Amino acid sequence: MKRWMIGIGVLLLAGCTPQFDAIEQGDTPQLLVYSQLDATLSFYTEDFKQQGQWKFEEPYSGMTLLEDDKILFYGYGLEQATVYDLTSGRPIGDLSVEEGTVSAYSDATGIYLANSVTNTVKRFTLDLQEAGSIQTGDYPMSMTSFDELLYVVNYQDSHVSVIEQSTFEEIEQFKVDRASQGIYATSDSLYIGGHGSGATVNSKTQLLDRSTGETTKTLDMPMMPIAFAEQGESLYALSHGSNQLYQLSEDMVTDVLTVASNPFTVGATDQALYVAGYDDDTLYKIVDMQVVDEVKTGDGPLQLLIREATK
Repeated sequence: MKRWMIGIGVLLLAGCTPQFDAIEQGDTPQLLVYSQLDATLSFYTEDFKQQGQWKFEEPYSGMTLLEDDKILFYGYGLEQATVYDLTSGRPIGDLSVEEGTVSAYSDATGIYLANSVTNTVKRFTLDLQEAGSIQTGDYPMSMTSFDELLYVVNYQDSHVSVIEQSTFEEIEQFKVDRASQGIYATSDSLYIGGHGSGATVNSKTQLLDRSTGETTKTLDMPMMPIAFAEQGESLYALSHGSNQLYQLSEDMVTDVLTVASNPFTVGATDQALYVAGYDDDTLYKIVDMQVVDEVKTGDGPLQLLIREATK
């Protein structure tokens, strides 16, 4: 039986905010796995040597990496998102948000947090100052950016909000299927995944022309393709409803691998792909679309991030 997911400005941190052991960057990428059911962040090498683990008191539901080796954690029921310095293990600051935060994204223009209760995306500067809020469609969730445009998939709506980052204003809406989830951007296209809602299950990935928003192609990927990762010349889509990883080349499915149990997250380094199974508490290493290694994680691994190697 599948498990179900639990669902202004900078505040000075209180003394009760925990400090953790510093986990140094190495000369190879590091895998950061957040397990939701026991609220742990585990650090692994590409070959699954565990380098440390942080145990949180707050019920976080997601995370995103920031510049300068920092990481942000948020939770649906929390009124603050907390930023930590990975190098020192110290908390840096809290961002004031409303309950209902379901997603976070960061790039060179700032930090963006999507709220499914207020149907807004709130922006903060990289030095953690509030920099505005914008109304979106119903239940904004997946986000990415390209060429100074922020793309927001509205899960309970039927469009992607296109937001100009310089003005923080919506300039366009791209039509997509309702209950879409997951997004990946290239110079030409947007790849939009789909989860579905209730008895309706999404089983395809939509390709949109990034300049016009027109659907150029749909790819059958049953079922529930919700996460993407790129490695080399290929793009990979993870369908968590069917426990399958799809390989795409030139917008065609070229291979499929059944892996993990109820996976929500996929990541890639030059060496391998990595998929975490939420129900089997296992992180899988994949090379040439074959599982070559696996390791047990915390309880309910929900999200995987790649911490880049030191330069």
